[in-house]
Amino acid sequence: MRYFPSLLLVLVFAVSAGAVEFGRFQQADTRYGRVEVRAVSSFAKTVIFNGQPLPQINTASVHILGAFRAEGAEQDWVILSLASGGNACAAELVILRAAPDGLTMTPPFGDCSDQIEALRVFPDRIELDVPVSALFVQGHRYRFDGRQFTYTEVRRPVAQAPVGGSGAAQWVGRHPAMLMRSPAEQARLLRVMGRSDLEDLYRSVSGPGETSLIGDWVVGTACQRHQCNARRGIIAIRATDGQVRAGIGAGPGNTRVFGGDYRSLPAAVRAAFDRTFAAGIGARP
Repeated sequence: MRYFPSLLLVLVFAVSAGAVEFGRFQQADTRYGRVEVRAVSSFAKTVIFNGQPLPQINTASVHILGAFRAEGAEQDWVILSLASGGNACAAELVILRAAPDGLTMTPPFGDCSDQIEALRVFPDRIELDVPVSALFVQGHRYRFDGRQFTYTEVRRPVAQAPVGGSGAAQWVGRHPAMLMRSPAEQARLLRVMGRSDLEDLYRSVSGPGETSLIGDWVVGTACQRHQCNARRGIIAIRATDGQVRAGIGAGPGNTRVFGGDYRSLPAAVRAAFDRTFAAGIGARP
């Protein structure tokens, strides 16, 4: 499916999931009027519908991701991306419904991202699947019919822990948070820690980090987002047999280790744990 700048309204027949290309546009035409992004100052933009500004939208950045309708439906849908320009929240989503009875819209939503995993447009509503950063939740499914706006959680599937070190090497070169979002790796880690500890470890690796191969150990280290000078996490999985060690460091004397004593590990892996546990002002991963 392709968009053209002069015709952004795309028919979505029945159910269409995961195959829609989103763009970033400044205007889109619906059957009931044009939606335009317009600057109101040097620092803010709003959205104009049929020449009238929407007072609910006044922010640093606005993009139209696309416009859609289902065959035979009376309403058209326009999806917006909003960003304030700060570092607290990268972006949010808004859905507009254009119909014979006027324009309605959702409040801003999402998990501080305008990423959309799937779009479904029905004659009477629109649905978006949006990923979230929660450890045991895969995403939120938002539904809007022009009046009611609701969402439900899409839970991550339950999986069996990998046998031995199966699959551990696939995480080399990727962020350790990606490892932790894998249901199979969650099952592996839950062998050595509780659910609340796993969630705490996930928060501790939410910032910059990397996963590397040290000997036959897959080692992921990262710091906590917005607290990189004070809190870090580490995960180590032996690729040969799946043995696991993990740790959370918040400065000398404030550490937790899971899976057994890390000091018996090979010197290079042990050093990675030591750096994690030395987290503090000025510390480097």
